[in-house]
Amino acid sequence: MPRLSPHLLAYAHRIDPLLPLLLPATGGNLASARLELRWLRTELPGLVISSNSSSNSNNNISSGSSSSSSSSSSSNLSINISLNKNSGDCSGKTSRYGNIKASGKTTYNRNKNINNTNNNNNNNNTASSKRLKRAVLLRRAGFPLQYLLGSQPIRALDVLCQPGVLIPRWETEEWAGRLADLIVRHSASLTLKQAQLKIIDLCTGTGCIPLLLAAEIEQAPSLRGSSFVGIDVSETALKLVAKNFHHNSTLFPSVTALNSFTAKYGDVLVDNDPSFVSLGPVDLVTANPPYIPQHEYAQISGETTTRSVRRFEPRLALVGDKEFYTAVFKRAVFEVKARAVVCEVGDASQIEHMQDLATQHGWDSIGVNDSTGRPRAVALWDPSSPWTFLKEM
Repeated sequence: MPRLSPHLLAYAHRIDPLLPLLLPATGGNLASARLELRWLRTELPGLVISSNSSSNSNNNISSGSSSSSSSSSSSNLSINISLNKNSGDCSGKTSRYGNIKASGKTTYNRNKNINNTNNNNNNNNTASSKRLKRAVLLRRAGFPLQYLLGSQPIRALDVLCQPGVLIPRWETEEWAGRLADLIVRHSASLTLKQAQLKIIDLCTGTGCIPLLLAAEIEQAPSLRGSSFVGIDVSETALKLVAKNFHHNSTLFPSVTALNSFTAKYGDVLVDNDPSFVSLGPVDLVTANPPYIPQHEYAQISGETTTRSVRRFEPRLALVGDKEFYTAVFKRAVFEVKARAVVCEVGDASQIEHMQDLATQHGWDSIGVNDSTGRPRAVALWDPSSPWTFLKEM
């Protein structure tokens, strides 16, 4: 990023002494830094809000006993932070929009059992100030905001996030939300021959895609009780999917009542895996596979990944190319007999690859751009199925 001017740093410091520390993480964008500081003050798990936010800093940051570590040769910062998260509720919600664009709302319960004596208030304020300062220093070092706050809003969902699992992006929310809206709109045609849908999400990560679909499909009475399976090779991700299901269960009561959401281990690159074959037939397969080619990921400064992403998010969920799309197509079409497939992509060549596979199989397809005009998803469907409405993606 460009060097920050002394004038900008001085101006930011006059607004809040912590604000200059966040400017490197926001590319020098003062408005974004102010938003991030506000979210850290109001949503940092375990934080007791205090007007006094300053404390002494150092290069060794530690908070809590449950930790996730990361280091970099370019920084002396040692990261050891607790990511335990208070349970959410449905009142007093605060929208959060950040470097990862998002919509939806989220909230966290605060500790309401605070002894109101002056001594305890002073202790709480001091502890909160130190915790906030630690979080700001972590953020300055590039540690993702979503890992600090413990979640990312995705439409109505409050998706729990933790190190080792890819953070949901606004691009995923956008196309998955569009898909969900189409499914609800065309629910009548989908239920002509069956009552519910069976949907599988490959490389599921946090589970945000099937959970979003479950929450939105709940709006279509004829589709309530549909089943969802999130599949991943990462045990860390699968545990987080289970947490996210329970954390957001009030958004899809029919799925919760029928226990029709499953997190399951599976390697998409393995042919004829019994864990896949046994799931078929299904209606829809979705996937957000690793799609950043190795040569792009390795670039010091490129459009595809930032230094923060390379330092702190799992390479396993990021690096890959057309081999993953070929595997997704095989798993979906030949092993679980899906009638439609929708995948996130990183560039136009990956769309073309999937469309070539679809054409060879006699399927129809369409490439999908995101709201910035960049290639973002590809939808494939059996032309004899009721999924022809995917051409509206």
